[in-house]
Amino acid sequence: MSDIKSDFREWLQKNFSKSTASSYYGLVQKIFNKNFGDNQDWQKYSQSIMPLLVRYFEFANREYYLDRITIWYALHYFDEIAQFIYPKRGKTYKNEPDVKISLCDGKKDYPLCETSFYQLSNCLKYISCLIYQNEIEYDIDEDKTLKILMPIPQIEKEIQPLELKDIAIHVDYKGATDTSEKTALSRYCDFLYALTTDSTFDYKNNPVVNMTLTSNPNNMIGGNYYISQPITGKQPLQIKIKDKAREYLHDCIDDEDVDDSKEYIPDFILIVSDMVDILHIDRKSVVKHFVNKRIIQNMQPDAKKIEERYQIAKDKTVLRDYFSLSSTNEFLKDSHHSIYNKSRPVNYDKEGYGYWISQSEAVKELAVSRN
Repeated sequence: MSDIKSDFREWLQKNFSKSTASSYYGLVQKIFNKNFGDNQDWQKYSQSIMPLLVRYFEFANREYYLDRITIWYALHYFDEIAQFIYPKRGKTYKNEPDVKISLCDGKKDYPLCETSFYQLSNCLKYISCLIYQNEIEYDIDEDKTLKILMPIPQIEKEIQPLELKDIAIHVDYKGATDTSEKTALSRYCDFLYALTTDSTFDYKNNPVVNMTLTSNPNNMIGGNYYISQPITGKQPLQIKIKDKAREYLHDCIDDEDVDDSKEYIPDFILIVSDMVDILHIDRKSVVKHFVNKRIIQNMQPDAKKIEERYQIAKDKTVLRDYFSLSSTNEFLKDSHHSIYNKSRPVNYDKEGYGYWISQSEAVKELAVSRN
C-alpha cells in the first residue's frame, strides 16, 4: 500500500470503463478533501473509512416520516448509527449537511428546527417527549429546546381538529450527498478489501451498513412481530412483538399503578400489510372488514384505563392505520375452530351425504384456494 492512489487508479481502469474509472477516482479525492481537508495521503485515513461510508449510506436515505409508533425503533436506529459514526463523542465530520425537522399533518410541513446528524437522536427524543408525551432522557441545550417550543402553539391551532400526537415528524437530510459519491466510496472499499482481504473494508458484510439499507425507519414500519404459536388443529395462531427499543415508552407508564404495565406497550403496532400476512386474506378485505371497525381493538385487562390515561391505544396517525396486537390475538382465538372439537359431529346418514366430491372439484366449484 505504498502508493495507494496509483494502485486504486490502476484497479479502477482494469475493472471499469475509462470515464467511470476517472469519475470514481475524482469523487473519492473530493470526498477525502471534503472530510479530511485538502489531503493527498489517503492511506492515513483509510483505516477509518467505514464510519464515513456508513454516513454516506445513511444520508442517501434522504428523509423519513415518523409517527408515535415508528419513533420507537427510529430512536434506537439513530442511536446505533451515530455511535458507529462518532465513536468519540464530540468529534464530527466536516461539511455535514444539516437535518431539517418538521411536523407533518399528512399534507403540509410545519418547520421546527435544524440540527446536525450528530444531535439528531437527542432532538427527536425531546420532540417525542413534547409531541407524543413519552418520557425519554435527552441531551440538548436550552436554546434548541426554545426554538422547538416556539412554533408548537401555532401548529396546534392550524392542525385542529387533528390532535398533535397524531401528527408525523418529518426528518429531511438537507443537501444530502447524491448516490454517486456513496458508490465511488464503496468502490474504494472494494479495492481495499481486494488488496488486503481485511474484513475492516468488507462493507457488504458490515452490519451497520446493512442496517442503513434494510433496517432504517422507512423499511421497519411493518413486520414488527413474530409467530409465538403456530396454528394447528388444536390451537390458534398467536403472535408477539419483536423487542425493538421498547424502553423508549416504558417510562410513561407507572408500574405501581398498572399491573404488568409493560405488557401494554407497545400494542397498536400492526399495519394493513401485517394483517394481510397474519390472516392470509387480501388487502382489500382487510381494509373492508377491519379499517374503521371495532373488530380489532384493545382487549387487554385495564385497556380502557390505559387508553384514557396515557392515550397510547389509538389506531390512527396521519400516516397510517394501526391494529392492536393483543386484540388480533383475541380475534385469532375467537376465529379458531378445532378439528378435535366433537360437539358438532357430522351425521353421515343424512340425505345428500352420498354426493361427495373430490378436493380438486371442491376448489374449482367454490373458487377458493386449496389451503
